[in-house]
This record gives sequence, structure tokens and C-alpha cells, in this order.
Amino acid sequence: MGGAGKRGKDVNPNDISLLSIPKQTKFFVEALRLRTDQEGNKVLEFQDMVDIGKSMNLQTGDFKQFIDKLNAQGILLKKNAKQY
Repeated sequence: MGGAGKRGKDVNPNDISLLSIPKQTKFFVEALRLRTDQEGNKVLEFQDMVDIGKSMNLQTGDFKQFIDKLNAQGILLKKNAKQY
């Protein structure tokens, strides 16, 4: 019961701070996808992403650099200064 193998399945999406950065990134990107699917809009404001990250207790260091890295990797596409 409750062994290490279950940790990935039992993640609280409102507190992902104890996960590795790659796993936090995966959960964050999935949350962005869910948000855009729900709203029917594929464009997110930078502040929306900040709010989503805070609601998940995302711990990735400098958030702007984190978003820039996702953009450089092609995970997010920057449309203008504050939209992705």
C-alpha cells in the first residue's frame, strides 16, 4: 500500500511542487491544453499561464524563463509579447 509506484497516479493537480521539473512541465502543459479546449480558444495570455501555474503550485524557478524555454522547444508558440 501506497508504494512509490503509485505516486504518479496519486498526484494532486493543485500541488505539483514535489515533482521533478519535467513532470511539473507535463502537468502544466496538460492544464494549458484543458483550459484552451474548455474555452475553445487556442491563445493564452501570459497572465493566464501565470495564474494556472500558481493554482498548481508550479515550482520551476523564473516563470518567464520557463515559458521562454517551452517556446524555444516548440511546446508553446509565442504570438506576441504577451500571448502564446
